[in-house]
Amino acid sequence: VHIDDQRTLVAGWRQRDRIDFDIPIVADLPDRTKYEVGLRLIDNSQELTTWHWSPVDSDLRARGQIELTKPRIWTPQDPYRYSIEVALRRIGTTELIDKLQVQAAIRTITAEGDMLLLNGMPFVVRGVSNWGYAPPRLAPSIDKKWMRGEIEQAQSMGFNMIKFCLW
Repeated sequence: VHIDDQRTLVAGWRQRDRIDFDIPIVADLPDRTKYEVGLRLIDNSQELTTWHWSPVDSDLRARGQIELTKPRIWTPQDPYRYSIEVALRRIGTTELIDKLQVQAAIRTITAEGDMLLLNGMPFVVRGVSNWGYAPPRLAPSIDKKWMRGEIEQAQSMGFNMIKFCLW
């Protein structure tokens, strides 16, 4: 029994000030509904919310939401993402069977005519393509400092979006 981390969905909704989740479980058990999935928000290893537990249904999924009283909105100037711990346990126990960490941001992206809106404000996309060429290698560098430098250089040139091609 484990959490299907490839199909886990955790999404922030600015219009609703909440984070929704849909967590699939992989199991070959007759008593499928005897498990529950919990989520909690953390920031720098500090707990922002207590655990929110939802039962696993007969489709082997746990669904629900975490309401946020004062959500921190993602912007290009403050690209904050919530860290979310996801855990699986048998109902009535405290022992965790599986656990993973995911991230979600609170923002809205909509279109009005030919205008793109980010959090209700006009957003002009200024994008650049980065092939990841890092001499003397053919593949991208895995050095975080080098990669951060690539992003900062693009930002200093006025770009607000990057397509990483070989990454």
